[in-house]
Amino acid sequence: KLKVKMVLNMIFQQAMEENIIVKNPLASKNLRIKGRAPKSTEPYTVEQMQFIVSKLGDVAKETDRAFIALMALHPLRLEEVLGLKFSDIDRKRNVIHVQRSVTHPTRNQPEIKATKTEASCRDIDLATEILQYLPEGNGRHFIFGGEKPFSYTQVRRMCTRIKKDIGFDNEIQPRRFRTTV
Repeated sequence: KLKVKMVLNMIFQQAMEENIIVKNPLASKNLRIKGRAPKSTEPYTVEQMQFIVSKLGDVAKETDRAFIALMALHPLRLEEVLGLKFSDIDRKRNVIHVQRSVTHPTRNQPEIKATKTEASCRDIDLATEILQYLPEGNGRHFIFGGEKPFSYTQVRRMCTRIKKDIGFDNEIQPRRFRTTV
């Protein structure tokens, strides 16, 4: 089914380029082509989470430390973390304001939009233990990327660096943190 979707996508893209259609129907959120039911995301074990949290200080790059600290200790989707700006971190009230998400519908070109659901736009408690790992910056900039949010490729590379820095024997997978937390 994925091959069929790829072929259809190419056809629709060509039709858009030739002004036969205005929008690619496969881009609709209402249309889902799946081969099978998705597997549920396996959470990290308590031991794995304790290991990761105990090694936060071993992560070499400041941005990587902030990323893993936010992911490991807060119930956030990757898209929500990528959408965080410095102004969304309220250090005085210890709150994270989740207001936007970043997706990459055309691969690595970020698209800034509303959160996945209306209820996803929320304030959550900030784990004070991670304040030391969160840099301060320009309130208008994204914590992960600056003026333009990180791409999935940059996140994948960051997860690889984190795994190496802390000596983790599993993959660092952002979606597993939300399931665990």
